[in-house]
Amino acid sequence: MRPDKIERTPPMKSLKITLALLLTLALAFSALACGNKGKTDPKATFAPFESDEAYEAARAALAFTLGEYSVTAGEIEDSYYDYVNMMQYYGMPAPATDEEIADIVNSSMDQFLIQYYLLYLADEWGIELSDEELAEVAAAAEEERLAYVEGYTEDVRASYEDSGAAMPDEASLLAEAMERLESDAMYYIGTSFDEFIENYGDSMRVDLRIGKVQERIEGEIEVSDEDLQAYYDTLLAQQMTGYAENASMYKYDVTTAANPVLWTPEGYARVSIITIAPEGGLPEDYETNAATLADLEAEYGRLMLTNEDPARQAEIRTEYAELKASRDLAYAEYSAGARTRADEAFAELKDGADFDVTMGKYNAYEDADVRLVYLTETDADFVTELWDAIGALELGQFSEIIEVNEVFYIVQLTEKLESKATPFADATEELRAAVLGDRLENFWAEAQTNWLVQARAIAIIYEEAIAYIGKVS
Repeated sequence: MRPDKIERTPPMKSLKITLALLLTLALAFSALACGNKGKTDPKATFAPFESDEAYEAARAALAFTLGEYSVTAGEIEDSYYDYVNMMQYYGMPAPATDEEIADIVNSSMDQFLIQYYLLYLADEWGIELSDEELAEVAAAAEEERLAYVEGYTEDVRASYEDSGAAMPDEASLLAEAMERLESDAMYYIGTSFDEFIENYGDSMRVDLRIGKVQERIEGEIEVSDEDLQAYYDTLLAQQMTGYAENASMYKYDVTTAANPVLWTPEGYARVSIITIAPEGGLPEDYETNAATLADLEAEYGRLMLTNEDPARQAEIRTEYAELKASRDLAYAEYSAGARTRADEAFAELKDGADFDVTMGKYNAYEDADVRLVYLTETDADFVTELWDAIGALELGQFSEIIEVNEVFYIVQLTEKLESKATPFADATEELRAAVLGDRLENFWAEAQTNWLVQARAIAIIYEEAIAYIGKVS
């Protein structure tokens, strides 16, 4: 886990869901200390323990110390069973041999060793959190606490509403919600709710310090101008060849920003689009009536071809006309508001309004809707009516109102892109980020191996303390 900023966990209605979060955090160097409640009970299948007291004593024994940090066998065991239970949840068998058990135990140990080695480095380098960062963590933890309290309170309220029982006052609802919260926290996580929130904040503080260590390490990675030029030359050649074979890859690269885009192929333009859709929905029988109209057309055609049953033909004409008129009226009523707004937008543009201003005024979901369009060949991202309209526009022109699938559009051709290469000097920062990203991907894999070697050299590890973990009869 490399936290670059504080991210709050989305509000959850149940601490059952939180268990999945804790499993993930535990496997990604989390600092949350989780209990073993609701999981496979290792004591039940490990013969040497003669009592609960003996088992708890084994869990409390130190697995390792690293500087001022220490981890107990119980923490390693919890991480082990988190992983085993996750394996079983996804249909994989639990480890059955000593070798399989040892692999997972050692992996759990390694995760803790790397985490605390980075904290050890933070101490060595004097890396601490600022008062502002500490305040942000405290605020995030409080927000998380309130989200749980609110969620559980609403669950309690809903249970009274569903049962028809008399609704208690707010203080009583809150008290019952807190009782449920404490019960769930102890059952699913093995701590009190307050301890869970405290651990949540601790985890964020640890992750932020580790992130600062990683940022410092990353800052020591150098990228020379020669490296950038070589990357530029290679990427430009690849894009010139690739876009010539498949021009749609240019749009993909621009929108995904996976790499700096250094070459612009022929045929691309940018368009701005005003989109106005009706609100609400069509009547439930609208599509059914469409099918009925199609059936009537087919029947009428057969009768006309065979010159049969003039009376039925007359009935069909009457029924068809009435049904079509009803359907057209339903659509007109459904689309009237959108049609009016589209007419208003078009009138504003005809009067000289700025297209961007009008677009921001009428687009409901995205004020600015500017898209790349490929004009040389049919662009699959645009329906035919829109693509045809765009192709007929001159630079700066806007279209008439285009109605497609119950939605109204007005499009403007805002820019025709020149086919050219982006100069090296204009792409230096993007190139540096890309080269650094490539190097970091390999660097972190190697770094974790090195950190583990260094952590094991510094740590005092008590192998005998973790020997019991995962051993089943």
